[in-house]
Amino acid sequence: ASLVWDAEKWSLLKMTLVHLAITSLATFPIAYFARWMPHTATGILIYIAIFIGIYISIWISQYSAMKRKIREMNEKIKA
Repeated sequence: ASLVWDAEKWSLLKMTLVHLAITSLATFPIAYFARWMPHTATGILIYIAIFIGIYISIWISQYSAMKRKIREMNEKIKA
């Protein structure tokens, strides 16, 4: 799934959505058969919501960190 980030012609949104789809499709069967969720429609929806929430949290923290590093590098170049 990490190869998605190497697709230079894709937008950040497209890369993020494709990565989210790949990782969620890879982990869902594991979570289902390992019984990390109830085998009901509600249990599956709650699992998906939690997975997406965690994914978004990690994405925002990584995006913010990279943005900060880029800003710092640009300030060093200007100095």
